[in-house]
Amino acid sequence: MKATPESENLRVQDSAAVAAGSSRVSESKSGRLRGRWLLAITIGLALLIFASRWPYVQGALERKIANFDEISLTSTTLGTLLGVPPRFLSWPASPQRFILIQALVLDYLAQHGAAVDAESFVSYVGEACRSPWRALMILRVMTALAVSIGFSVLFPAIVRHTGSVAAGVVAVVILAAHPSLFPLSYWAMADGLSLAAAAAAIACLLSRPAGTLLVVLAGLLTGLALASKVTITMAFPLIGLLLLSNARRPLKAVVLFTATAVIVFLLSCPFVLTEPLRMLKSLTGNLNTPGQSEGAVKVIQLLSRCLGIVGTLAVIAATVVALASPRRKWALVIGTWASAAYGVVATMGAARVCTKYYTPLLIIGVVFCTVILWPSVVAWLGRRGSKRPAFQVVGAIGLAALLVVYVTHDHRFANPQRYRNLFEVADDLAAMPPSTRVIVSDMTSLLL
Repeated sequence: MKATPESENLRVQDSAAVAAGSSRVSESKSGRLRGRWLLAITIGLALLIFASRWPYVQGALERKIANFDEISLTSTTLGTLLGVPPRFLSWPASPQRFILIQALVLDYLAQHGAAVDAESFVSYVGEACRSPWRALMILRVMTALAVSIGFSVLFPAIVRHTGSVAAGVVAVVILAAHPSLFPLSYWAMADGLSLAAAAAAIACLLSRPAGTLLVVLAGLLTGLALASKVTITMAFPLIGLLLLSNARRPLKAVVLFTATAVIVFLLSCPFVLTEPLRMLKSLTGNLNTPGQSEGAVKVIQLLSRCLGIVGTLAVIAATVVALASPRRKWALVIGTWASAAYGVVATMGAARVCTKYYTPLLIIGVVFCTVILWPSVVAWLGRRGSKRPAFQVVGAIGLAALLVVYVTHDHRFANPQRYRNLFEVADDLAAMPPSTRVIVSDMTSLLL
């Protein structure tokens, strides 16, 4: 039977459909395999970051403290279990306090088993107050875990944005090894959890388009970050612009994001509702001090010191490249500079400002420079006839250099002699009879 032109056309169409179907199946399998590799590398990066912090986490059991804020947060949390109101006017780091309370209750149950009663629990908490080092270690573990996960989830987001696995790895390693971020990634303070949550929120909103689940998750992380430390608001301009730029339905996304962030913030930081005047005084008392402000010049100097010379030049270069590119990433450019401007304006009137306040801008700067500069350098090398693997070698050399900086950097605990003297004084005071009257400083009384 002779084939007609119509049947030939049908056979050709069927063959094309089969080929297209096979191609889609192949692409689907390739996408799943790539997703699994990205997940495996993300988990590996998180484990490496946590392992690098573990020796410093264990230092809590040897009374190796970074600064007195660690003892302050631990003692304030233990005082909550005993009904003692906090004596310090500061942002309460309530997510850390809440998690530590649950961890202490579980630790108490594990030690006492079925023999649980109020008297033994009060004795357990009293012993923890006299020797807070186990509780301090729990807080450090929580901080190290949060930072390990929060920094690592930036890896797949940057890979999808740049198309380069090396770019994602380098960005995460810079954050993990940077001298300004390294100590905050294990200290028992609010900074680590706040930075980790903000980094994860940015990772969620870098996806394009950002679906409902990612928007809600970003709102949850933003609320948690704000409940931990108020300085994380420096990242809000970038987070907001990424939300408007990458969401499928911007208006719906803003409503969902805002509602989730506010609810999580109020649940994580109930002091805003229970002690509003105290919270307001805590915030405005530091940010509005006429005659004692740091000033714009000092604040910009501290911000530049946090970013470093290389980081500052990289941000400027990335801005120039982004503006010259035909596909301008306006959300990243405007969001990065708006966050920096807000950070300067918000803190220039404060009585006391330190470098760590600007670490949210450091995370933003690393993400901004990686997403903008990496593809541009790859394209530039391609136009010059250089092979892409050569650039990967350069990236690997840079990665090795960062690791050398990490290994040689002095990560020892800041445990000055005055802290050790305080411990000795506290031990001597604790051994005195209960009727003895003494006058001690707030810092010493925290150890009693």
